[in-house]
Amino acid sequence: MPDVIRWYMDRFFDIERRIIKTVRPFAERIVKVPLPTDDVYGSVEELFYKVEGMKEILTNPKNASVRLVFNPEKMVIKESQRAYSYLNLFGFTVDAVIANRIYPEELNDTYFDHWRTAQSKYMSLAETIFDPLPIFTGKLFDREMVGLKLLHSLADNVFGDVDPAKVFYKEPPIKTKQADGKYSMSIHLPGAQKKDLNIWVAGEELVIEVGNYRRNILLPRSLAQATVVEAKFEGDSLNIVFGS
Repeated sequence: MPDVIRWYMDRFFDIERRIIKTVRPFAERIVKVPLPTDDVYGSVEELFYKVEGMKEILTNPKNASVRLVFNPEKMVIKESQRAYSYLNLFGFTVDAVIANRIYPEELNDTYFDHWRTAQSKYMSLAETIFDPLPIFTGKLFDREMVGLKLLHSLADNVFGDVDPAKVFYKEPPIKTKQADGKYSMSIHLPGAQKKDLNIWVAGEELVIEVGNYRRNILLPRSLAQATVVEAKFEGDSLNIVFGS
């Protein structure tokens, strides 16, 4: 949402505001639909700065991080992987993941043996997908965990003696560096496929499409006139090289 609003604010907001302010006295005599007043545009501008401020807070790993919760099932893990990739694309730091509803050791009924085997298999898959993020586990309780008392029990089971307010992983999802006279940008996009990816530079922005999601990244001045000379996946990271 902040990227979409900024696109509108940078390109059309001031122009539209001036035009409406100029033509309103004449236009309202012709069309019987009231045009937005300058107060309306002032409210839109205020909303934009609030959203921008919220984004700065949530994408700063010193202030906030995201934690993904999944059940150890194949499709759920894949959806969590997709969410992880999109969060990285938009600059949100994920510092840990939590595997929930793990069958506990005291559940020794042979009826669940197959499920235990499947959970063990999918936990191995999750460790591969989310590496190097730490994975915490929460067991399947014998009731719905509702209310502060039960939630405290769940928290103790998941984190034990570890401080849950600690930030467990601080690497930014988007990195830019300079080497050999060229600039490169690396974006961690686990699970993204080359066929779902489109990249181009539009003005001062790098536009990245992954599936149905689009991210407009405002480039630093040093790259404002650059072109993308190479983009390729190395492991789970998309590496983009810029040239003049």
